[in-house]
Amino acid sequence: MRGQIGGVRVSKSAILLLMGAVVLAFAVSSCAKPPQVEIDAANAALDRARQMEAEEYAPNELRAASDSLEAANREVTTQDGKFALFRSYKNAKALYITTAQLAQTAEQAAVRNKEQARIDAQAALEEVRKTIIDTRALMDSPDGQALRRGKETREVLKQIDSEIAAIDSSLSNVTTLQQQEKYKQALNMARSAQQSAMAKMQELQAAIEARKQTMGMRK
Repeated sequence: MRGQIGGVRVSKSAILLLMGAVVLAFAVSSCAKPPQVEIDAANAALDRARQMEAEEYAPNELRAASDSLEAANREVTTQDGKFALFRSYKNAKALYITTAQLAQTAEQAAVRNKEQARIDAQAALEEVRKTIIDTRALMDSPDGQALRRGKETREVLKQIDSEIAAIDSSLSNVTTLQQQEKYKQALNMARSAQQSAMAKMQELQAAIEARKQTMGMRK
């Protein structure tokens, strides 16, 4: 059996073959494609998280989002390597959606943790300032002044005074970091200063106690 196409007589099998080719071409053209909307959303969410300093303040959450993105990208690559009719980006789409959600979690955690670091840095700064004030008050007390009467204890007191002054001076670096919103660095520096100041306070207390014991033995 024959038919005509554009005035040309062709066999039925040729017509069927041609129709099949058209259907196949249509099927290939309409095959699954990478979920570009979800891809763009996932990358944008990660960018926002990084802009909110998630690398500094929410590294674990950001790493989870990044790992999810890598898994999604690998799935897209796997599907791209298949014959067009057999591609499916369903799993990749789900992974990109998860990535966006994880990135949003990282962004929120970064904002929350940065604020907590700001609070902690200020508290640590106030703590070391109080330790410095208390140490100087003890140096000016009768017990502290009594250390000036002995040659060795006078040198101890002088050294403690000098080191406390250096610690006090270093606190300007903490406030500079706070102004730059580098709160984790400010917190670490303030805590380090507090440890040093407490060590000087304890050294002063030990010197006073040693002098008292010496004076008691002389009595």
